[in-house]
Amino acid sequence: MIDLQSYEFWTNSVYIKGVEKGHHYGYRAVTHPLHCLGSDIDSHIDTSKALSDDPFLSEDSGLTDGDDLSVSYGGISLEDINHLQEDAAVVGSVIVRKVFASIARPMIVELRIPMENADLDSDDHHTILRPGLLVKEGDNLMQDLGVEIMFQCFNHVWAHSTVYADKESEVPFSVHYEVFPTSPSQGFMEAVTGLQSLKSYNWQQWRDEHGSSKARVNEMLRSTVGAYVGTYVCGGRDRHFDNVLIKDDKHLLHIDFGFLMGTSPPIDGPHIAIAPQMEAVFRDLKVWDKFVRMCVDAFIALRRVAPAIIRTSVIMFSKAGYEEEQIRLYLRGRFSLNVHEREDKAAETLRRQIVNSSGDIKTRFKAFAHEHIDPAWYGLLEKGFPPAVAIMRIVDAKEQKAAKKLSQQTTVEVREDEKIHLR
Repeated sequence: MIDLQSYEFWTNSVYIKGVEKGHHYGYRAVTHPLHCLGSDIDSHIDTSKALSDDPFLSEDSGLTDGDDLSVSYGGISLEDINHLQEDAAVVGSVIVRKVFASIARPMIVELRIPMENADLDSDDHHTILRPGLLVKEGDNLMQDLGVEIMFQCFNHVWAHSTVYADKESEVPFSVHYEVFPTSPSQGFMEAVTGLQSLKSYNWQQWRDEHGSSKARVNEMLRSTVGAYVGTYVCGGRDRHFDNVLIKDDKHLLHIDFGFLMGTSPPIDGPHIAIAPQMEAVFRDLKVWDKFVRMCVDAFIALRRVAPAIIRTSVIMFSKAGYEEEQIRLYLRGRFSLNVHEREDKAAETLRRQIVNSSGDIKTRFKAFAHEHIDPAWYGLLEKGFPPAVAIMRIVDAKEQKAAKKLSQQTTVEVREDEKIHLR
């Protein structure tokens, strides 16, 4: 449940242009949108909370990817509404805490609740309501939302797959976060804390501090397997090492899913991009071969329920603007579930990509391009260099066309006799 003032703020006012770090949106009573959703942040890692038991994802369901997997749920009850209202915390102010340097200038905002009889201008008289929000404009966050929901589905599959009948300690999981699109090109997501990019992460230090703990190493392996295999199946591209993060020195996760289902940026790496430093440390700890095997197991577990995954993906990613046939073809294809090959051959295709990833020239060139070419390109745009501006206008026009298509897809047609006319 959300009030009109909150709706206006989160769909309009928060996106004003030119804000900088420290910008204060003024004092207003608005609902924290993720609390309004009843989000359980702990469930992002506890895979037992990902989804309830559901037979439609069982390996022997006998479904094909053309079958209707929709589930009918009962109407929301008054008790449910009351719980939503209790969980929907109201904040008194919203402040910009960080503005990123990219062209789109996404920002992290902090949400505060004033204490009773508080001095509203004092930082000491507020309670910060977690999590913060990453506000983005210019991206189709329906893509990110689709991936995060699929990650939860994958977690459920892995937790119940017979592949792990005798190796429960190796069940992988994908760390996921909340995404809340407010339009085809605007929205926000949970600002996950404790993150470091794979580009700058010190794997040697992690090895020295945590390598002696089998439980800690296994936890990292499980999340790394879930992140890489889950992203691979969804066709996630643009996997430079700023889009792969380490959380709290415990888990690895992927972010920023602007390219999916066979789409990719002009300069891209391989389908799976593993940092050489990570591989070196895994080899030092004698777990590299185990990691590769766990990736293959995770892939096989998903592949065995391919019909359900394909059908669910069609539901999710068609809302992000992808054609149904494009989704089906990609997921059936060689660089996803590879359903036309025997299981052992499909698994070997994935295994080779993992083993060869860190030494792949595409991985190295993508890292170089992201670190050196991309900043130069954005610099030309900021200076108004005509050829760069012209190219960007073409790209923007294509994105606007896609956003318009998405908007049309998500518009509900209402019969004339069902319309409400204000007099």
